[in-house]
Amino acid sequence: MKRYDRLVMRLKKQLGKWVGVVVVGLACGGAVSVHASMLEYYVGVDGLQTIASGTYAGLNNPNHGRLTFLFAHPNETTPSTSHYHSIGAWSYSGPAGNPVVNTTNTNNRIPEILSGQAPLPLVPGQGAQAGRWVNQAVPGLEYSNLRMASTQSLSQAAAGTTEHYLLNSSGGRWTGAQRCQPGTGVGESDPGLASGGSDGRANFFSDRTDLQAW
Repeated sequence: MKRYDRLVMRLKKQLGKWVGVVVVGLACGGAVSVHASMLEYYVGVDGLQTIASGTYAGLNNPNHGRLTFLFAHPNETTPSTSHYHSIGAWSYSGPAGNPVVNTTNTNNRIPEILSGQAPLPLVPGQGAQAGRWVNQAVPGLEYSNLRMASTQSLSQAAAGTTEHYLLNSSGGRWTGAQRCQPGTGVGESDPGLASGGSDGRANFFSDRTDLQAW
C-alpha cells in the first residue's frame, strides 16, 4: 500500500440554490489506534487481489491494497449478513477484454445513491461554528454520523456478534492490518465551505498538506 494513498470523497451540501463541494482525503502515517464502538463509517485496506465474479471476473482488482472509505451495513436481526459498501473505490469500466481503470466507482457519494435518501441536512452552528451551517449526527438518520474509525477497531469483537460478522464480511476482504494512523485532510473546497469541529476550531486544516490523525 502506498504511504500516502488518498481517497477522495465528495460531500455535496445544498441550501436552497447554493451547492458546495468539499473534497476530503484519507491518508496513512504512523501506528494504528483502536476505537471500541461500532460506527457507520470505516477505513480499511482492500485485501481482494482478484475479482471473483461479474464482468471482470479473473482480472486483478484495481483497488487491491488501497486505503478505502467504507460504509457499514450491520444487520442486528441477521448478523451474518452484515457487510461494508466501498465508497469511491478504484474500479473498471468498459469491455472485459480492454477495461479502463477508474480512480473511483459509481458508488462515490453519501448518502449512497442506492439508498434514495435526500442529502444530509445542515443545521445552524453554535459557538465557534456560529454563523455557519454545519453537519450534525441525527438520531435515526442513516449516514448522518460522520465519525470514522479503522476496521481494526472491531478486531476484538466476540465471535457471533454483529461487529465480528461486519469485520469479517466479504471473505475477510477488509480485515488486513493498516500499519498506519488514519488521518483526514482537505484536497479542495468551494468558497464558503470549511472543515471544523466542536473543539473550537473553525477550520481543522491550514492547507492541503495538513492532516488530522483520528
